[in-house]
Formats: sequence, C-alpha cells, structure tokens
Amino acid sequence: MIRFALVILAICALVSAPVAAETFQVRTAIQPDRGIEDSQPVQLIVQIVGTVAPEVEVGVLPPMKNLRVIGGPSSQTNHSWVNGKTSSDHRLIWSLLPEGPGKAEIPAFKIRISGEEYDVGNIQFEVAASKLRNPPPPTGTAASATPDEPDIFIEARLGKNDVWVGEAVSLELSLYAAQQGVSNLNYVEQPEFEGQGMWVESDKVDPDRERQTRVLGSRRYLVYPLQRRVIVPSQAGEFDLGKYIIQLSVPVGRRDFFGFSTRSRRVIRESDPLKLRVRTLPGGAPDGFDGLVGSFSSRSSLDRAEAAVDDAVSLLLTLSGAGSLQTVQTPELRLSPDLQAFDPRVVERRFEIGNPSKSQRTWEWVLVPLTPGTLEVPAIEFPYFDPDAGEYRVARSTPIPLTVDRGTGTRDDGTTRTQLRPRRKDLHYLKRLEGGLRYADTQGRGRAYVVAAATPMVLAPLLVWFGRRQERLRQDRGLLRSRRAFSRARKALASLRKGGSQLDGATYHEQMARALVDYVADRFDRSASGMTYELAEELLASRDIDPELRREFRSVLEQCDYARFVPASSRAERREELLEQALRVVNDVERGWN
Repeated sequence: MIRFALVILAICALVSAPVAAETFQVRTAIQPDRGIEDSQPVQLIVQIVGTVAPEVEVGVLPPMKNLRVIGGPSSQTNHSWVNGKTSSDHRLIWSLLPEGPGKAEIPAFKIRISGEEYDVGNIQFEVAASKLRNPPPPTGTAASATPDEPDIFIEARLGKNDVWVGEAVSLELSLYAAQQGVSNLNYVEQPEFEGQGMWVESDKVDPDRERQTRVLGSRRYLVYPLQRRVIVPSQAGEFDLGKYIIQLSVPVGRRDFFGFSTRSRRVIRESDPLKLRVRTLPGGAPDGFDGLVGSFSSRSSLDRAEAAVDDAVSLLLTLSGAGSLQTVQTPELRLSPDLQAFDPRVVERRFEIGNPSKSQRTWEWVLVPLTPGTLEVPAIEFPYFDPDAGEYRVARSTPIPLTVDRGTGTRDDGTTRTQLRPRRKDLHYLKRLEGGLRYADTQGRGRAYVVAAATPMVLAPLLVWFGRRQERLRQDRGLLRSRRAFSRARKALASLRKGGSQLDGATYHEQMARALVDYVADRFDRSASGMTYELAEELLASRDIDPELRREFRSVLEQCDYARFVPASSRAERREELLEQALRVVNDVERGWN
C-alpha cells in the first residue's frame, strides 16, 4: 500500500513539474548565394528547425537596400521520424527583386515562434548588372546572350507618345525569345492607368497561336504577344505610367538529343518605362461637342423610301471611324411635327483594338409619319476633334426624303398630330352566352394527356443539369479546354490525313507532333510551348496511363522529330503508318483517361 502511494506521488510530481519550453534553431540563407544579377529574383529563406511544428507569426519585412518584395512569404514544412525521435523543418520563403546593380542588404529582423521572439541575422551581397534586363536598342541590334543568361526580353510599345485628351492610343506588350520553352510567366509589376485618369480596354491574345518570327541584327527571335490594350486619357499632363516587370522560367544549360533543355531557371525581365504626354484640346469647340476625338464619318438610312400615314419606318444611324466612342451620346433628332420618333436603341457596338483602334455604333429609331406629303429626315451631326489635323470637324449624315401616302384611313388634315391616338374604343365579346354551362368531354385526359403532362417534370431536371454543366464549363476554362482536347487532336490529325500529301516531310511531321503535344497540354491545362517529352510522360503517368502506352506515345513523337531532321526517312507509306499509329495512341490514351 505504501509503495502504491509513493508511485502516485511520483506521477503527480511529474505532471505538476514545469515543462521546458521548446527551443528552435533559426537559420537564414538566400538562393542563389553567388553570381546574383539584377535580372533574376532572389529567394530569402528562413529555416526553423525543432522537434515539433512551430507556430510562426510573420510581420512585414523591414526596408531593404536595393531590394523589394515581389512575393511571399510562402511556407514549407517537413516532418521526419528517425530512431524514435521526431524533427520538424519549417521554412519561410520570400521572393525579392534587385532594383539594380550594386550592394544589397537585408537588415536583421525578428520573428515570433511559439510565443518567443527570435533574431534573423543581417545578410549582405553584391548584385551584378545583367546584359538582358532591358530590350535591345531601336536599331535592332540584339543583346548578346551567355550560356547562363538566356537571350530573352520584353518590349512595351505605345502607338503614340504625344496625344490629345480623349485620343485613343494603343499599347502592345511582346516577349522576344531566341529559343522555345518559356513557361510559368507571371507579372511582378504593371503600369498604372486607372489611377491616373485613363480609361483602358484590353483585347484577348493567344501568345502561342499569334506567335511571329522577327530578326534583330543577325539573331532570330520568336515574338509572343502578351497584352494588347487601348488607353484613352481623360486629363492633360505628363504621365509616367511605369513599366512591366515579369518573372518566367526559361530553359538553360545543356540540351538532350531531342533539343530540349535539361533544366530551367527563373529570371526577371522588365520593359523600358512608359511615358505619355497628353495635351489639352484647343478652344473653339463647336456646339454639341462631347469629347469625341479621332476621325469619324456618319451615315443614315431608312428601311423604305415610301410609306403610308401611321406606318412604322425604321431609321438607322451609324457613326464609325478611328478612335474611341465611349463619350458619344445619343444624338437628338430635330424632326418636323409631321414625324413622330420613338426612343432609340443601340443595335450595334463594335470596338477593335489596334493602331489605330476602330469603333462603330449604330442607333435605330422608329418613325411614324402623321400626315401625307414629302417629309424629310434632316442631317445628323457629330462634332469631333481630328488629332492629325489639329482642328475640329463635323461628321454629318445626308438628309433623307420620305414620301408619305394618305393610305386607306380618313384623316382630318387640319388636326395637328403629335402622338398616335386610338380610333375607337369598342368592347368585343368573345362568345355570346346562350343557355347553361356543361362539362366538357374528358377524352383528352387519356394516355397522350398523361405523357404531355409528365414530359415537363422529366425534362426539367435534365435541363437544369445541362444548364449548370454548361455554366460550370464557361467558368472553368481549364476544364473546358481539357474536355475539348481529344476532339481538337482528332481534328488536327484528320486534316493531315486529308491534305497531308501536299505538305513536305518536315512540315507534315511537325504538325503531327504538335497535335500530340497540344493534346497533352490541353488535357492538363498546361502551356504547349514548355511541354517537353519528359513532362508529357510524367503528366500521363499521373493519370495512371499504361507504361507501354506512354512509351508508344513518346515513340511517335521521337519518330516525328527524326523524320523532321532526316528528310530522307520520310516516305509516303511510312507517313500513313505513323499517322495511323498517332490516331490509335490518342484514342487509347483517351480511353485510359476516362
């Protein structure tokens, strides 16, 4: 009994004894730790090591010298169990961007870990100037690339740098790459427009499909459009809009037998700063001017040249030209009392972004002639400012005559008509009531009636399901792209079967390989430009596609590459065999996917 009491006392003593606080080790590092240039991001890594997972409170990094934060902090945690002991490795990662060559410094700061403050040491390093941070000179001389510095840059170009208030100016952002394989592009910084009183409209671009080739100096570049915009300033002044800074992955280092890079690297590229001078419109604006700037023309038309009294006539008015129509108002029709006009509606709006941007707007009025005779729809005017001529002008439609007949109705010609009036107010009976009411025949409530009544109840859930499915596909572009991958690949390969005999061997096999690579890229919602054979095989393996089928898929791609580089191996009968094999492989992969 005494021994049992001693054991209980020992347990209570252990429970009531204070538990030693967990101690963590904090280490700090940067990656890369040497050879840092101002064209590449730097990662600040704070490593926290202990036996349990830490509770970390992170604040804002202190002001740094020659550095700014472009991302983070992100966190990574790894746990391990070795020889009965647990350990935890928690990392905080910030992405930093050097602002230029010179000395960079991350001052010491504190972080709170599980209620305790820990010091993070000071880090200093040198930043070298990159040769490819900015675009090449306008003369077209390409920058020289090194094995560790890929030849790639971006260019932001305004259509004009000196404009008037309300004048539309185009903006194009392009990526120049001397090699393929660019991927994982994201924007670090973009120019500021809305905060400086500018209206911005963006156009959709497809970098892969709109890719072009351009030669600068003696070097050939692939040019990918990234953004296409139009800017309309609403106030005068000198504006520093800023610049574009992007972060992307590019292949570097050695390449394998098929020409693909064995590793990639994250780099930073930035454009030259954008500057725009906006001038105030001169005085002397004509009456009715509402800020329209550009070069425009106006035309109007009636749907008929002759009509009868009280007939409805459609008047269409179209204003089109180079510039933006965002400030234009619906014009006022100045008609005679013999023509009544109802409120107009806009039947067409079009805006095409370009250099110059083109706009078009069409209004429709319903006109009703009230008296016979020859009436006229007067000219309609749109005052605008022509930036090229530097003067105000007027877009004017031509007057349109309308011949109105008396028609079959009788009119009091001395009456002034400003609105339509009903001729009679009569009560028309649907059926005269004769005799009593009786029940109708119920033969209609047979089998056909039951089917007709049940059909909406059966179709309603199906229609709701179909509508929600279509809405989900519209919202999830990646899912929509994946659903259409198989049909697009089949269509591309079928076009080769139909018209491939007219293509040379290199083009034929290049299109076949592109169809297969695009199929995998679309299925996984990835960029086709960075799709390597290894990545395609890994993605297919992630869906548990049969290894033999994956090897056959890659074999078709390798045979296409071989036929492209060794034209003598491309025979007509071999083309058909390889095409049939490609079709069969795509079908088998699709079945394995589902």
